[in-house]
Amino acid sequence: MPKEPAEPVSHADADAAVGRVIAWYRTQLADEQRAAVPDQTRLQELLDGLAACLADQRHLEDADPDDLARIAADYEARLNDLPTS
Repeated sequence: MPKEPAEPVSHADADAAVGRVIAWYRTQLADEQRAAVPDQTRLQELLDGLAACLADQRHLEDADPDDLARIAADYEARLNDLPTS
């Protein structure tokens, strides 16, 4: 069965979705860095995740409408899967 076309997503909406995940990573990094004994493994995982988000955000500049829709959907799902505390 053919895949249905994704709903159109604006560049601003895709950027906002990525930005919300970037904000989560930055908050987690700041919290971990303030810990009495920061977990170096967690810090590296957070830095790697943040770097991946920033790369995706840069990719938005050249993304076609299908990529924008995919990235926005991926990041909305990712945000929903991230722990809240």
